Amino acid sequence: MKNQQGITLYLSLIIMGILLSLAFGINTILLGQTKIVQDIGDSVFAFYAAETGIERNLYDGSQGAGSLENGATYFVATLAPGIKSVGTYKNTSRAIYISR
Repeated sequence: MKNQQGITLYLSLIIMGILLSLAFGINTILLGQTKIVQDIGDSVFAFYAAETGIERNLYDGSQGAGSLENGATYFVATLAPGIKSVGTYKNTSRAIYISR
């Protein structure tokens, strides 16, 4: 009996260590997923900014840069066979090309 007095403390420390490592692993995965979801939202804003540039060009023929109220920007260029618009929001850019 005297040789087994510390076994409960040892087992509980091992179990706590395993639970702590699982918690850190799950936390790392969730933080990564949160970043991905945020980047997807930025991508949608960039796409809609590019679409706005295309619509603006089709409406009044304007080219060049423009900005939206939410901070997104777009750049429209008329190429020989069509129109290209690049929308940017934060660090994300999306481009749309249409042919005529």
